[in-house]
Amino acid sequence: MKKYFKSIWFYLGLITLIFVIIISAGQYSDFELGDHTSTITPISFSSKKDILSGTLILPNQNNTKAVAILVHGDGAQDRFSNSGYLPLINSLLDAGIGVYTWDKAGVGESQGNWLLQSMQDRADEAQTLLVKGSIF
Repeated sequence: MKKYFKSIWFYLGLITLIFVIIISAGQYSDFELGDHTSTITPISFSSKKDILSGTLILPNQNNTKAVAILVHGDGAQDRFSNSGYLPLINSLLDAGIGVYTWDKAGVGESQGNWLLQSMQDRADEAQTLLVKGSIF
């Protein structure tokens, strides 16, 4: 009888492990742009004396409803926040919303030094995009 219970636990554990692998394997694609790579456009803009480099990604179907602009929080953030933004970006693209995001000053391909920026400087960067139409 003990041998019977040991084999049941072994098979239940094996089935659980297989289930976890299948579920988690599907989540890795969230951290890739996948089908959206054909709609990526690198776009840089000027903010004060720095040139900031970013990426505009539009949905594949030619019906963009809006464009979200991602503004980073604290820390040395590249345009995709070390791939951390990709699940959000993919969800927005799937909903027909384009995304523009850029490297913080002094990070990735952008000039400058984000450590020397105030919060107002960061707000000015975002406003530059909207008011001057730098990317659209």
